[in-house]
Amino acid sequence: MALITYLIIPLIVLILLFIVFKFIFKIFKYFMIAFVLLIIVTGVSGYLVYKDAKSLAENFGTENKLFLIDIDKIEAGFVIAQDEPIFLTQGQVDFYNDLYLNKDYGNMLGDNYKVLILKIDKIEYSSQILDYEGLRLDKVLIFEIIKSDNPKDLLYNLMFSDKPRQSFDSAFSVDNVEFKSALALLLFMQEFKKNNVLFIIKEFKKGNIIVYPETAVFKFIKILPNDFINDVVTKLSI
Repeated sequence: MALITYLIIPLIVLILLFIVFKFIFKIFKYFMIAFVLLIIVTGVSGYLVYKDAKSLAENFGTENKLFLIDIDKIEAGFVIAQDEPIFLTQGQVDFYNDLYLNKDYGNMLGDNYKVLILKIDKIEYSSQILDYEGLRLDKVLIFEIIKSDNPKDLLYNLMFSDKPRQSFDSAFSVDNVEFKSALALLLFMQEFKKNNVLFIIKEFKKGNIIVYPETAVFKFIKILPNDFINDVVTKLSI
């Protein structure tokens, strides 16, 4: 009996060691597979980010970019390339709003390089005042004007009612949707000049600016800490 016991115990130990070794080997194998996949994915992701960054550097400043102004719906918009901005017509604004409601960003893009949708009343601004050539407007008022069906009438009644209407109309000789788009453009450019691309990156991370197509660089930006982005942008003086 004692002999059998002495034989069984080592056998049980060997079986247990075999099971443990097999288990550890499986874990190691899966770990190595995961590690190799991580290296591959990281390498591919890094290459895609580099390739996309190169494309952005080459094309963002020269290709057409469609900016759409969102305050509960698309209210205005403009296209910017190298030259003067091209303001959208009311028909174009309505067209893009229908696509936006259905999240049909592909058709919104059309022939443009990028679409940027600015949730203009959600964006965090460094100043609450738009100051342009002596015209000072509070941002809350700007949002009300952009949402209005009669934006020029609203601005005139609130700020210029003591001036002849004819002079006001001559100074702002554009239609209502162009007037809204121009105000939004001035607001955007004032902030962009103060904070450069960091303004777009920060608001994109917050979800206040939608970029389509959201290529590798923008996907990568989403996972980067804000402090790291600040340091990089500051060092590069972008």
